[in-house]
Amino acid sequence: MGRNDPFLGPWTWEATSVIGSALCLAVQISLLAAYDGKPVFTWHGVTLNTIVSVLSTAGKASLLFAVEELVSQWKWILFTDRARPLMDFERIDSASRGPLGSLQLLWNGRETSVLRIAALMMLLDAAIDPFSQQLVQYRQDTVYTDDMDTVIARAVRYSKGNECWSPQVDVDSLTNSVVSDPNETLVLADADFSMQSAVLYGLDRPLDSVIQQRSVRCSTGNCTWPTHESLAVCNRCINLDDKLERFDSDGYLWVDLSMHKDNGITASKNESTGFRLPNGLFLENLRGWVYNEPLDDGKIDAGGGVMMTTFGTGTASQTVGMQDIDTLIWSMSMIRATRDPTNAAAAWPDLPHPAMECALYYCVNSYDTVVENGVLQETATQVRGAVRSPGSWQMADPRFAGWFSPGQLSSIEFNGTSSLLGRTDLAILSPGNNTLYNISQAAVDTISSYLQSTFASDTREFNITDDGSVRGKLNGFSIAGGQYWPTTMQALSSAADFNQTFTSLAASMSNAIRDGADGADGGGGRAQGQLTAGRKGTLTTFYEVRWPWIALHCAILASGVAFFGITLSRNQSAPVWKSSSLAVLSRGHLVQDVVQGTQAVRQMERMAEGARVVLYSPVKVDGLEYDPLETACD
Repeated sequence: MGRNDPFLGPWTWEATSVIGSALCLAVQISLLAAYDGKPVFTWHGVTLNTIVSVLSTAGKASLLFAVEELVSQWKWILFTDRARPLMDFERIDSASRGPLGSLQLLWNGRETSVLRIAALMMLLDAAIDPFSQQLVQYRQDTVYTDDMDTVIARAVRYSKGNECWSPQVDVDSLTNSVVSDPNETLVLADADFSMQSAVLYGLDRPLDSVIQQRSVRCSTGNCTWPTHESLAVCNRCINLDDKLERFDSDGYLWVDLSMHKDNGITASKNESTGFRLPNGLFLENLRGWVYNEPLDDGKIDAGGGVMMTTFGTGTASQTVGMQDIDTLIWSMSMIRATRDPTNAAAAWPDLPHPAMECALYYCVNSYDTVVENGVLQETATQVRGAVRSPGSWQMADPRFAGWFSPGQLSSIEFNGTSSLLGRTDLAILSPGNNTLYNISQAAVDTISSYLQSTFASDTREFNITDDGSVRGKLNGFSIAGGQYWPTTMQALSSAADFNQTFTSLAASMSNAIRDGADGADGGGGRAQGQLTAGRKGTLTTFYEVRWPWIALHCAILASGVAFFGITLSRNQSAPVWKSSSLAVLSRGHLVQDVVQGTQAVRQMERMAEGARVVLYSPVKVDGLEYDPLETACD
């Protein structure tokens, strides 16, 4: 093209290429910003990575074309009106054709720093593709959506359990004397088998394992539910160490228990020491007994010691510290002799003998439940404002109410005779949603009956003073020699923490109540109970843009624009011949003497190293510049 073309006329393609490269980068950045943090998509098999790769490649190729042409132009800029080693022309021309030439120019060139930067830019341009591949990364996260099939059961009413009456019983002919007779058994109660299993499981397993027994419907293994209330069983444990009263006696409780006798054998007078709670539970051993000492090796050759005694009841008035619980299911007072961790030789009565009382009672719990990676996690919080409804647990036939004291009327403990009389549901009112949570009489009676038979044997009473003025009692024990009764004393006597044991027990019973609750229509049977819908979590892959990796794209584009501007500003006298082969041929007469007679490229290069030439030197005619080979127009 002639030198009189408009300013950008000869550079139209290069300018278009630079603008195209900038547009590709702008679209690439906009696309990445739009999809950063968004779920992975596929459009007709085309992914975001594919689009980014296409834009990156197009932008790179477009800019590389412009830079190569600009580098080629520098051959003419540097060899216009100025003699330079002919070999520099070869190096610049080689750099415009690919990375190897750019590397040689960067390493061996004597050219200006602008050209060296351009050579570096072309080399770095080759790294664009790996950098583009690092731009789009992936992360996985769980996205939660409402799902009516993701449900968890909660109990508004529980009615499971079976009661049967003696066929000879005629309710209309009952008398107060019959109902009050402790030797009569007019009704039998059997708790639902799922409740029985829950009691034994909770007694033996830690809370984390108990929680996993909940029945939930979560198809993805990641689900959440809103905070919800449910009928449940709660527990409370209190320390009774300060309630213990020490006494000395001539009894030998270990022998009495091992032989199933009451005061069957007595030791020498005043050789025993015991500790008693206000409700009558006591633990007594011979003085000098060493904890867990073999029966035939110790100081007490006649026998061993009592490790633990318990007294369980469903009547609040017979507890030490649970009289305020009006929905009491079961309470156990416990005294346990333990090893002295600081003195292995310690003997009774100087051994530790902690006393505890733990209770189970009906309540309303608020639950926060989630399933993460298939593992159920649940936090239960008792609704403190929930109270027993005053109008609940009433005699179905009012004429029988006069036969009982107020305490008997309010008690929910199972009785083989009085439980024959019908009752309304036991109800607990929750203030949060003003909802009544009900337990049927069958459920109340059968659960109470099962806990009585599971955690207590017949109550045994003992004279613990010479004159018989003070009596002690128990209905569970564990003694040296491996004897215990009832069988649940295996778990209780070895429990490291009574509070944790009863917490697990309450949680397991709550599981059985919620999973076996009546259906939403109020019916019984094996309906799942009222269901709370939750949110299903689906593992979703998201785009995550690593923005630092786009710095190379921006740097190369900025360098290309700057190089374009510098080239235009320096191109004042040189013709815009760029990479034209014809232009090179037109300068052949200026260098023919340098390479004349050479055949090999290396020979030409050696000759070119020592030859300095000017390839273009314009002349002025009437203020205009012309190449001497051109003809001026008239």
